Amino acid sequence: DPQLILSSASKTVHVSHWGFIGVDEYFELENIGAELKGEFNRVDFHKKGNGLNCMEMITAKFPWYIQNLYFHDYIGNISSTNAIREEEYVNVDYYPRFPICGGWKVDWNMGYKVPTKYHLTRTTERDNLFTLEIPFLYNYDVLLAEDYTVEIVLPYGATDIKVSKAKQRSIYVFS
Repeated sequence: DPQLILSSASKTVHVSHWGFIGVDEYFELENIGAELKGEFNRVDFHKKGNGLNCMEMITAKFPWYIQNLYFHDYIGNISSTNAIREEEYVNVDYYPRFPICGGWKVDWNMGYKVPTKYHLTRTTERDNLFTLEIPFLYNYDVLLAEDYTVEIVLPYGATDIKVSKAKQRSIYVFS
């Protein structure tokens, strides 16, 4: 099996006045397993038993209500993704442009929008006080990140911001 680690990952959450929350994520993935000796050859790679230390695909599950899912890497659009909307979630398979063998790296951006009604609620304390409940972690839960950053962009004029943690979600309260 490949030995994968996210050398860097970030998540930016934009809360909009217009009824949606935009999520943009960036990942730098590295295969820290045994390095490939010699040159890479696709014919040899696809022979049975070869390439066991290389990652060809990674899967993640997202909430069923995500919209406008996109993927791209440094060069441009990644056309080798597969997203299947099921009853309870969207299953997303990501195939990098090339298999990620030992010592190799890949990076990509992905993003989507979610309706605010699933993550933003008005508190009962005050009319102008809102609670944003959004997953703190990325959806590739099989990977560890050496450097992980989360940025929350609240609507213009948001004040009185408090942050708390409940299970695996972060809760942001603001007015």
